[in-house]
Amino acid sequence: VKEGMRRRLPEYLVPTVVVVLEALPLTANGKVDRRALPAPEAVTSPEDAYEAPREGLEAKLAEVFSEVLGAKRVGRRDDFFELGGHSLLATQVVARVRALTGIDLPLRALFEAPTVEQLASWLEVSRGDSPARDCVTLQAEGTGSPVFFVHAVGGAVGPYRLLSRWMGTGRPVYAFQSPGLDGSEPPIEHMDAIVRRYVAALRTVRPEGPYVLGGWSMGGVVAFEMARELERQGQRVEQLILLDSFASTDELLTQGPDDALLLAGMAMDLARTAGVESTLRPESLAGLSEDEQLARVIAHARESGWLPPEVQDSDLRAWRDVTRANLRVLSTFRPGAYGGPVLLLRAKDAKRERSVEPTHGWSRYVAPEQLEVEDVPGTHYTLLHAPHVQALAARIVKHVSGPFLGQDDERNEGA
Repeated sequence: VKEGMRRRLPEYLVPTVVVVLEALPLTANGKVDRRALPAPEAVTSPEDAYEAPREGLEAKLAEVFSEVLGAKRVGRRDDFFELGGHSLLATQVVARVRALTGIDLPLRALFEAPTVEQLASWLEVSRGDSPARDCVTLQAEGTGSPVFFVHAVGGAVGPYRLLSRWMGTGRPVYAFQSPGLDGSEPPIEHMDAIVRRYVAALRTVRPEGPYVLGGWSMGGVVAFEMARELERQGQRVEQLILLDSFASTDELLTQGPDDALLLAGMAMDLARTAGVESTLRPESLAGLSEDEQLARVIAHARESGWLPPEVQDSDLRAWRDVTRANLRVLSTFRPGAYGGPVLLLRAKDAKRERSVEPTHGWSRYVAPEQLEVEDVPGTHYTLLHAPHVQALAARIVKHVSGPFLGQDDERNEGA
C-alpha cells in the first residue's frame, strides 16, 4: 500500500502506518467514531507484504536493525525510523555496521538511507568522508533553492525529519548534525569553528546561493552566524528562519552550563524522543561526581523504560559531551549585526515571562524592516511534532519565495 502511495504522492503525504478495516465505526449520528478506531500500532495491513532481505549485506543489516530495535524481523524495505528507531538508537546501528563491514559509516547515512535496501546500496558505493559529512540529506528532490536547517543543542537532526516531509518536494532539504554524536570525534566548542565547518559543508553541497537557512532553538543562533558568514563571502541568503530561537544575551554570557541541569535537560529531551516524560530532577544529581551523575541518569532511564538496553553507556556519554559543548558555545557567544531578511516563528502556546522581549532579542541585531515575527502553534518543544509541524511547514513554505511541489494555496491559508 505505502509503496503504491509513494509512486503517486509526495513523501510527506505517505502515512507512517496503514490500517485496513472492514468498515469504519460510526456514532449514532452516522459520523465516524474516532474513539472507536483501533490504535495504528496495533494493526498492520495485510497488503504491505514482508519482503525478506537479500542474502549477504542486506541480511546482515536486517539482523543489526532487528537487534537494535528489538524487532522479530525486518524486511528490506522497512524504514528504521518508522519501526521505532530514533537518533540515539541510530548511533548503535552505525557502530555495529562499522564493526561488521569495516566501513567508517557516518551517522548521517542512516538518515539518508533508512531502509535495509537503501543502506546496503549506500555501503556498496562506499561513500567516504567529505567536507559535507555533517550535512544530512532529508529530502533530495526539487529544483528550488535548498533549505538548510541546523541542529539544536542536542546536536541531532531527527526533529527535522517530519518537518521536511511536510514541506513538500519543491526544494531539497538538508540538516546539519553536531560532530561527535557517534563518539568518533570530539565535539566542537567554538562558534566560529562550527560556522566555518558548516558553511564549508553547505558550499560543498551547493557551491553558490541563494540559500534558505533555519534552525530551532540553538540551531537558529548557528544559522544566524552562518548567514553572516555567507554574506561576508558574497553569497545571498534568500531567507533566514528562526524557529522559536533566542538571541544570546549578556546574562547568558556569564553563565556556564551546570552539569546537573544539563543532564536533567538531556534526559527530558531524550525521553520525549521516546514518547514519554522524564521525572528526573536536577537536585537528585547534586553533590555527585560527573561519572556518578551520568550513571544515575542511565539507571533512571532504564528503569523508566525510555532508554532501550541496546543503547550503550558510551552512546549517552557522547551525547552528553555534545550537549555540554553546544551549551558552552552558547554561553560564550553573542551575535553581530546581520543585513538580510529574518523570519522569527515563535511558539504560540509557550508560557513566557513578561520580561521576554517580543523579538526574542533579535531586534538588537536585525533592522526592523528586515525582521518579521509570527506566532505558530505549539510550545518550544512541540512545534516540530504532530499536529503542529504541519502548520509550521506551511508557514515556512508561505514565506519562502518559489514553489514547493505538493503544497497548494488552500492548504497554506488553512494552516
